[in-house]
Amino acid sequence: MTYRFLWAAIFIALNGLSAHADNNCLPPQLSAQAEGFVEAVPDLVIVDVTVSHTAPTLVEAKKRVDQIGNAVIRAADQQQIDKDDIQASKIQAAPDYDWSNGKRELRGQQVSRQFELKLHDIERYGALVQGLADAQVTQINGIRTEFSKQQQLEQDALQQAIANVQAKAKTMAAGFGRKIEGVINVAEDGGPAQFGRFELHAVTLSKTTGGDDEAALTVGKRRISKNISATFRLDGDCTSR
Repeated sequence: MTYRFLWAAIFIALNGLSAHADNNCLPPQLSAQAEGFVEAVPDLVIVDVTVSHTAPTLVEAKKRVDQIGNAVIRAADQQQIDKDDIQASKIQAAPDYDWSNGKRELRGQQVSRQFELKLHDIERYGALVQGLADAQVTQINGIRTEFSKQQQLEQDALQQAIANVQAKAKTMAAGFGRKIEGVINVAEDGGPAQFGRFELHAVTLSKTTGGDDEAALTVGKRRISKNISATFRLDGDCTSR
């Protein structure tokens, strides 16, 4: 029994020393960073529109905003914008005041509403703007472009970044006569989209607005990038910590 306990103690001690040695062994490592990106032309245009009107009474102001709002929806429908791609905010109403000679004078009741239109066919942008002008919207606040397949493009950029960091690490290791044996850790960070050429010609919101060419929208390529940082294990013996 005494010998058995003795051998067990020796075995545990040796294993402990081995584990301690492994913990103090630092494998040869190499760290690298790389970027991957894809370029594509946006295929969605988001148009933000404001409709507002001031009238002596709240009922009159709301009636006019409802009329213009219905015209906005008709203009969107004419350009084949689905109902799911039309967002309308709640109606906002408040007294509208004017200052004259240091005194506040009530001009009337102002009612306003915001619309967001998502256009899938960029070629129809000019016709949409003309339709909004004919509807007598108060203001086109601005536009922005997006991708209908944003997630897929980001995944493609990530795959490119992974391939690039692996190739870079192999080249760096070979330069020192070493080889990559495995990956220790990887971190990913998506870079901001890089905008290409983007031009919006001025549009006057009135019934005298000319043809579609005056509202031409030219959208260039945008870059979606991903960055990868990785630490690789190299071949060779460990070094003590």
